[in-house]
Amino acid sequence: MSKSLATKRIDEIFAHSLAYLKQFVIDHYQVLTKVYVTALLISLAAFLFSMPVGTGDTDLWFHMNGGRYFWEFGQFPDRAFYSFFDPERTWTNYFWGFQLSAYQIFQNGGYEGLITLRVLLVCAAVVVISRILIHVDDTPRQRAWALVLLALVVFVVSGRTDEIRPHLISYFMIPLFIYILEKRKSWLPALPFLTVIWVNLHGIEWPVGATVCGAYFLEAAARRLKGSKDTRKVDMKVMLWTALCLPAMLINPHISEIFFAPFNTPSEAYQYIAELQTNSIWALFTVSLVGPLVSLNSAVAILNWANVFAFTHLFAHHKIRIAPAIMAVAALFLLARGKRFLWEWLLLSLPLWRLAVDSLKLHMAHRKLDSTLARIGIANVLMMIVLVSPAASWALLAERVHQWPVNQSRLPTGTAAFIEQHRIKGRLASTPNSGGYYAWKLYPDVMITSDMQIPPMTSWDHYRSIAFIRNELALANLLSEFRPNLIAIEKQYKSFKNLAEKHQEFRPVFFDDQYVLYADKTQLPDIVRQFELEFVNPYNLADETLGTADQRLKELERIRSIHRYGGRVQLAITWLLFHQEKFEETLQAAEQYAQSHPGDSNSHYLIGNALENLDRCAEATKHYKRALDVAPADFVDEINKHLGTCAYLQKDFAGAYDYFDESVKYYSKNEEPETLYQYALSAVAVGKDEKARNLLQQILYSLPSDNELIKTRAEQLLQDLL
Repeated sequence: MSKSLATKRIDEIFAHSLAYLKQFVIDHYQVLTKVYVTALLISLAAFLFSMPVGTGDTDLWFHMNGGRYFWEFGQFPDRAFYSFFDPERTWTNYFWGFQLSAYQIFQNGGYEGLITLRVLLVCAAVVVISRILIHVDDTPRQRAWALVLLALVVFVVSGRTDEIRPHLISYFMIPLFIYILEKRKSWLPALPFLTVIWVNLHGIEWPVGATVCGAYFLEAAARRLKGSKDTRKVDMKVMLWTALCLPAMLINPHISEIFFAPFNTPSEAYQYIAELQTNSIWALFTVSLVGPLVSLNSAVAILNWANVFAFTHLFAHHKIRIAPAIMAVAALFLLARGKRFLWEWLLLSLPLWRLAVDSLKLHMAHRKLDSTLARIGIANVLMMIVLVSPAASWALLAERVHQWPVNQSRLPTGTAAFIEQHRIKGRLASTPNSGGYYAWKLYPDVMITSDMQIPPMTSWDHYRSIAFIRNELALANLLSEFRPNLIAIEKQYKSFKNLAEKHQEFRPVFFDDQYVLYADKTQLPDIVRQFELEFVNPYNLADETLGTADQRLKELERIRSIHRYGGRVQLAITWLLFHQEKFEETLQAAEQYAQSHPGDSNSHYLIGNALENLDRCAEATKHYKRALDVAPADFVDEINKHLGTCAYLQKDFAGAYDYFDESVKYYSKNEEPETLYQYALSAVAVGKDEKARNLLQQILYSLPSDNELIKTRAEQLLQDLL
């Protein structure tokens, strides 16, 4: 058989297989839909359950603190009770119900209970969303596009589920209201009752609920003017039950004040709260792939293009409806307001996208296609990429999780534990970012400056909470007005060290992975006398100028005794032992570090370093490879050089050459002479003599005069090659 005939035969077999597969999908699309949606839900639930709390902000602890304030102190959480700025200031607490519930769930189920709450709320929302987008009487083509929309919507919804906050309630309620008004008219009497629940759990979202109810009320009113007697009855019910949602909103502790809650955010907040800042129009419409997958940002962009198509297509074919159009326009207004409202835009747009799917032609024109790619269809390939992207992306994210149920790496756990352990009382001046966690752990013994919740905090509170870390006069004013006995500074604000030197009463006493803690020696003399950091620079743990290695090690061990799993202190101790050439102790410290921080490439890298220096290169290689799996791009070359050295020492010269060839960049940086010599000798072993001569000439050209050993070896090897 000729080559052309074989190719043609293979092409025919492939074409028939594709045709069979296509027909199978068409014949069984209802069952396949159930399989896909079930798989999507299971993968989403697994992802949500694997995600620890604490990966975002500290608002969860703010909410639990409010719940505790009610259940343990018998006070309604409508004051900034945790802040020494103005603890009696009252505000409209529009999520008090969530706070009380979150605290009870934590008390009875711990962080695992809160994670389970997230799983249930998000998965319930996805079930409702799927009911909106997928109709029983869909044609195969309509079902395909409905599933693509579902995959994109669920993917985007998952992008704001790391934080367990009241917005998860709204992300369930918005589609539930739409589902009832679109497809379950018999459930209409439930709307006012659901409104009462919603307004007490996340009342600031009432304008979104009002938009949904108002849109369907207006559509029903317009339809009633020209509809039949039967449709008028249904429309009257829609109008009645949506109208009753308005008085239902008043059933909350703040009664009518809830109407003003969404408008109490000061305009200045849009400057310093990231999620209130506006979206880039280009980002909203730019589609890109992350490898073979659609990224989350690209999913948003695709849905924005879906909006453009839906409006254009529906208006052109006179298929637009009042309610979906009103909600979609309101959604675009919210999207323009800030990043926080992207998810409200998403959920309010659901009826418009489904309406566009409804308007698709019910059949596809059949045409003869010559190329295999054409038979597959670019659109079908893209559909498959979209359908698998959510689960694949969740799996990649779940692989990076190394702390559960709480991700402590972004929390001030160590400094809070130090204050708790030594029963310190007073006032803590800190930046707002971690205020929620500090207030949760330390109230009522310690009051804080503020957190990121505005209101009850104000822009003035926020300014004072951040100005003191960079402005000498602001610091002096804060200290004189409120006299805090503790200051916690995020470690990246290294310039505060200079400010603190002008207030010698404040001395550094502790640090963790995020914060450096200062104590006032005039108010806390015993704490400062016992715990002042004299030989360790908490902003730069590699600083060797403040004392001897043993003095630094003693202070670091003291920190670790309280903050046992702190990444910074474990890394510092391990490096210090390594530089003292105490390799057995280095190995023990590095293994403890790796156990608590398996996702940190430094931990396995340091185990490898210790084993390499203990002449245990076979074991070192395993850990270097584990470090390589999680290493950032700028650390890969360093690890590969050590892998090359270990291969060289084990006389695996081919492996050594490959590692060195990939990592040694002698034209752009200064490389160690020993590394270059090992590279050269490995090159000789694999028959790369010209490469070896080049390397040896470079060694001899730039070698320091006092390195006689390398010089002698390099000269001898070069002579052998000539």
